Amino acid sequence: MLCPQLSRQQNVLANWVVKVVWEHCFQRATALQWTAADAASLRSYLERRVSLFEDENYMYRDTFFIHFNGENRPAGKDVQACIAAIDDKYEISGLKETEDGFVSIEVRSPHDSSAMDIIFVEGEEVDEQVKELLVEFQSMTLTGDDMGKLKVLTDCNARLDIFHFERQSAGEDMLDPGGLFLIMERLSKVCQGVGLDPQSKTLL
Repeated sequence: MLCPQLSRQQNVLANWVVKVVWEHCFQRATALQWTAADAASLRSYLERRVSLFEDENYMYRDTFFIHFNGENRPAGKDVQACIAAIDDKYEISGLKETEDGFVSIEVRSPHDSSAMDIIFVEGEEVDEQVKELLVEFQSMTLTGDDMGKLKVLTDCNARLDIFHFERQSAGEDMLDPGGLFLIMERLSKVCQGVGLDPQSKTLL
């Protein structure tokens, strides 16, 4: 988390300290009784780190998810084309894909001081997170639109993890989440899935 009272070097050091603490906590995740969502986010951070985590010009802020059925895993070129079609100001790089489909991509948005690492995830951690989410949402009052999204969630076994970053500036908070939510909306359509803000437990 960015602390405006600290210098850039101090913030970099603080980030490193947080990483070390998280690595220690990861080893004790069961004892700490973390949810699958917590463990999934941390596991992706530790095992699938890409360049933005290593760029001192960017500070990690939040992680968002797009859940979908693995049969709808898009090709890397389709993800890249989807993002490029939204705004030609996006700087897209680091596309990785296999014969099975999209793996990861990096998106920088200079006009709103943000950047994103988008990574494909599948397996047990996704299944466990979906189970927990379904239990949590059953206790909530949902509108008709959210009920439809919840129905989509029941068939999901794959996920895009979207790590959101803020570019460091002269102490001003210029981060605009609008670009993030627009990209999530478009990618959700490509994947035929549903977006999730895990902090607010909001289906997007």
